[in-house]
Amino acid sequence: MSLTIVDMHSIGTFGWWGTPVDMDMIGALGWFYPRAPSYSGTGVDPCFLELLNEYCTIQVKSETAFDDYNQPINAGWGDELLLVPCRFETFSSVEVIDNQKVVVEDVNLMIPPGVTLTEERRVMRDKDGEIYSVLLVNHGDAESEEHHIEATLDHVKVD
Repeated sequence: MSLTIVDMHSIGTFGWWGTPVDMDMIGALGWFYPRAPSYSGTGVDPCFLELLNEYCTIQVKSETAFDDYNQPINAGWGDELLLVPCRFETFSSVEVIDNQKVVVEDVNLMIPPGVTLTEERRVMRDKDGEIYSVLLVNHGDAESEEHHIEATLDHVKVD
């Protein structure tokens, strides 16, 4: 049996598999794993942040986009902001067109201030991967500090 001396500055807590976690390695891989942005110390109302109960991805149309393996693909939509805390309030209506059920969702989206969202972008709901078009973005008054951003989104699906 051998005894190994371990530098405790580079070893973190033990993982569920019973081996030590190398925090230097985790830090080095931080760029690879997306993290939710932190809004602590930014002046964003913490009570408002508690209302944001899910995450979305803001996408922008680009000439060059990259797939999951960082390979270039044809022009299309690429992720601009990942893990944006948000709240979706959905108002749906159902229509039958040519014997097919068409669901039209109008969505009120709330996100923290400082997030770039315009009508030229689109929003992907992280929970289910559904894509929403941005119809209108409401910002706060120019005279007052922006508390949050609200946007009206649209999504149509045929069942």
